[in-house]
Amino acid sequence: MKYKYILFFFFSIVINAQNSARVNYIVVPTGGSLEKNEVIAKGKLRVDGIDEELKKLEYELLIKNNKSFFSLISVLDINERITRMAKIFAGRYDYYRDNNKKTILKIIDFSGEMFNVLSDVNNNWKLTNETKTINGYLCYKALIEKKITLKKTDNMAQVIAWYCPAIPLSYGPKEFGGLPGLILELQDDKIIYLVSKIDLYSKIDIKIKEVKGKTITEDDFNKIVEQTHQNNMNAISK
Repeated sequence: MKYKYILFFFFSIVINAQNSARVNYIVVPTGGSLEKNEVIAKGKLRVDGIDEELKKLEYELLIKNNKSFFSLISVLDINERITRMAKIFAGRYDYYRDNNKKTILKIIDFSGEMFNVLSDVNNNWKLTNETKTINGYLCYKALIEKKITLKKTDNMAQVIAWYCPAIPLSYGPKEFGGLPGLILELQDDKIIYLVSKIDLYSKIDIKIKEVKGKTITEDDFNKIVEQTHQNNMNAISK
């Protein structure tokens, strides 16, 4: 047991010194199914086959020098409508996080133009003593409130994260991070992001993509979206 403790302590020091990792996540529906989700069924949204399609999505989190990049890296099959629907539910945007500048950019391709949308850095996590083991790592539960803007009304939704203090990298899927450990599981609304692979070795060549395009606030981006939709409706009605 003493030998294992020494190895564990050394491993944590190496991770701290390197400050780099490549983490892969798969996605699963909260509650086990989107096709049987009552809220979706009431909205009469056709999602036949989406549970199987979600299994084909894989996301990657790259971490280096206090920065991270989260993106969808593979779709193993192409069923245009259902694949598009799966990506809408699970997430089709890239996220760039710079802990030095305390900024998060959501990278959106809208109407043929790339926008880097500034997101609020929210680290107001509620830490709990609840634990569970994920892929052999002891993780702790944390909760945070996420603002959802619908029809100009701000609603709040709870996000649940399971983070691992033994891997002291304060990052996770999408815009979430700031915890005292890597997020190995994240429940965001109807989707759970679950770690499938972690590479922490010092020889990993991590390259964070250069972020290009306009940087814009979320409010200004929403105005552009609304104006574009209005212009499209006006064009159709003529």
